[in-house]
Amino acid sequence: MKLILDIAGADDVTFGPEDEIRGTINLLGHAGHVLSHPRVTFGGRLTISMPAQIAGPNPSDLEFTLFEENKELRHNDATSNKDRPVNGIYIVPFSFRFPSQVRCFAHTHSLHLPPSMDIREAESRIKVEYYVRGAVDRQILGPLSKTTRVVKGLKFSNNVPINISPVLLPSTSLPLVLRQKDGSRYLEDGIDGLPAYAPSLRVEALLPEPPVLFRGQANPIKFILHTPSEIVGKIFVRTANIFFKTSTTTIVGSVTRRVDEHCPGSSMSGVIPVDSESLVFDSSAWGRLFKLDLKPTFESCVMRIKHSAEIRVGISIGPEGKIYYTSSWLDVQVMDPPPAYENAE
Repeated sequence: MKLILDIAGADDVTFGPEDEIRGTINLLGHAGHVLSHPRVTFGGRLTISMPAQIAGPNPSDLEFTLFEENKELRHNDATSNKDRPVNGIYIVPFSFRFPSQVRCFAHTHSLHLPPSMDIREAESRIKVEYYVRGAVDRQILGPLSKTTRVVKGLKFSNNVPINISPVLLPSTSLPLVLRQKDGSRYLEDGIDGLPAYAPSLRVEALLPEPPVLFRGQANPIKFILHTPSEIVGKIFVRTANIFFKTSTTTIVGSVTRRVDEHCPGSSMSGVIPVDSESLVFDSSAWGRLFKLDLKPTFESCVMRIKHSAEIRVGISIGPEGKIYYTSSWLDVQVMDPPPAYENAE
């Protein structure tokens, strides 16, 4: 006998809160066997793995049930009678609905469900999985029976409203000491023995308006290279890159784990003269717009998912000189795009 779970869209659809799940539990090749107690379970689970130096000599995964719902399926609901199955297949339909909130397993208040994930860093791992599990008992001898089980995973994403303003993190500046062709310093020591003033470049990141990046879409980002007037025309932009960092943190009681992921965004290389004190760059003009493949920004009492973007610019003195780098970091908010609506005829 073979047990199959058939769930509409399970392989290519990402479900969201309040989405309905429809499926069937299919039994093949059960002729001559007495079947009983067909049932399905719908649930979610958070698993945290810790390094041995933290977990001790006997490390084990910490598992927490986010929610679980059980349904007993009735023979009368089957699309074929158990005594006369259609084409030898016994089919029973079922349906569930993803909750918008559940009771927190660590506290007494409600909890937004985190998105599906399975991320690792070194020996740390954070996994969130959603599933439907089907089971049926088959009588084999007198009162003895054997249980057959099957599990199907589901993908889930959640746009939780978060009132967080993107924060510009402290940016780094790039001090440059210009020299004459004979190798001497372009700027002499200052008054009273103070060191020579070294002109510095700074990158200022500009967020889109509204300040949100959408998953699966092209997201242009602008930034400004601020250059002191005395070195305008003497330096060149050689590279410009955008990188993303995702930090996922779980907080359950005294157990806190954080896993960082790094993802490239967009890049540009060339020889661009810096001919202005405020040179504006727009990633949409590079012809290499990136499409975000990041989890949505998320925050609950047991998990936080935060994103930051680094804009790194490579500068050289002269078109072929050594490349020096300056960068700017900013916190960004990532969301699923809003649903598309068609105009009614």
